[in-house]
Amino acid sequence: MAQGRKWRITKRELEDLTSRFTDEEIASMYSVTVSTVWKARKEHNVLSFKEKCNSKKNRKTGALLSHGTGSPHCTTDSQNNHYFDKIDTEEKAYYLGLLLAEGNVSDNKTGCTVGLSLSDPDGEIVHRFKKALRANRTVRIQQRLGKKPANVLIFQGRYLVERLIDLGVTLNTEEHTLRKPDQIPRSLRRHLVRGFVDGDGSINITGRYFYIGSCSKDMLEIIKYWIECQFQKKLSLITSTMLNSGKNFWKLSPGGGEPLTVLGWLYDDSTICFQRKFEAYAQWKVEIDDSIKAKEDSDPLHGFHLELQELIASKINGTIRRGAQQELADKAGVSKSMVSKRLKKTNTRGRPIELSSSNTQ
Repeated sequence: MAQGRKWRITKRELEDLTSRFTDEEIASMYSVTVSTVWKARKEHNVLSFKEKCNSKKNRKTGALLSHGTGSPHCTTDSQNNHYFDKIDTEEKAYYLGLLLAEGNVSDNKTGCTVGLSLSDPDGEIVHRFKKALRANRTVRIQQRLGKKPANVLIFQGRYLVERLIDLGVTLNTEEHTLRKPDQIPRSLRRHLVRGFVDGDGSINITGRYFYIGSCSKDMLEIIKYWIECQFQKKLSLITSTMLNSGKNFWKLSPGGGEPLTVLGWLYDDSTICFQRKFEAYAQWKVEIDDSIKAKEDSDPLHGFHLELQELIASKINGTIRRGAQQELADKAGVSKSMVSKRLKKTNTRGRPIELSSSNTQ
C-alpha cells in the first residue's frame, strides 16, 4: 500500500479475515502495519482472532498454540497503557519530555514499540520509567563500542504507542514535537521541559553556558515560548548548524545572560531528573554565589547600599544635593571619586530589569 494512503476494507471483509488470521498475519498479507489493522478493527468494532477464538498462533509458523505450551514471554497484561492519557503529574510530564528528546517509536509489521535508551549514570531513570508503566519488560544492558553501556527498555502496547504518537513522539524520526502544547497545564510545563533538557540539553560549568539542542525546531519554539511566558522576557533567536548527515541541528540558549534563573525554575524542588545535570546546575550556582560574595566583601561601598540607592534616585530625578557624594565617601571611608565612578556606572534611566519569574510554578 502506498505510504500515506488509507487502507480501505469493509467490516464484512475484516470479520472474515479476523476469524482466520491474526492482526500480524493480516498486516503481512496486505503490506500494512499491525497498527493499521488494529485501527481498522476499532473503527469497524471487530474483534481480533485471539478475542474470537480465545487462541494464539505461533508467529513464525502460524500454528495454533495449545494452552500451557510454548516458552514464557513478556506480556502487556499488567502494563498501564493509559499512563499518558492525561498529563497531570510531575512524573508524566517529565517522562513525556524525555521521550520527546530521546524516545524511539516504531510501528511495523511486527507490532508497535516504544524504546528508551540511556547510559549510566542516567540509566536509573529507565528503571523508574519501567516501574511507573508497570511494564513486564527487562531493562537490558547494551554494550556499545567506544561508549558507555546503555540501559535499554523496549515495550509494546498499541494503545500506548498511538497515544504517544498523538502527543508528538513521531514514528521513526528524531524530530519529535509536542502536537498539542495546550494539553500541558502551565504548572507542569517546567517538568516537561526538564525532561527534554535532560535528554537534549547541555550545562557546561567551565564555559558557563546552557543550551538546548535538537533536530526539531518546532519543539524548541514551544519551549522558547513557554520560558518567555514564564519570565516575561524575550529570549535570543534559535540558531542552527548543519550536521554531517545534512540535517539542521537547532540550538536555544534560554535565560540570556542569566541562565541560572531558568535552570533554577527547571531543577529546584524537582523529584525526578538526571542527577548529574542537577549537580552541574548546583555547582554553577555555588560558584556564582561565591563569586558575588567575594566581590561584595571586597567592595567598600557594599554596606552602604541604601545610601547609594538614594543618591542614584536623586541623580535620576535631578535633585541630587550638593555635598551628598562627599558625605557618603566620608561615611564609607573612601574617596569622593569612587562614589562618583559608582554613580557613572549606574544606568541613569533606572536599574536594569532582572530576569525574574512571574509565576513560581
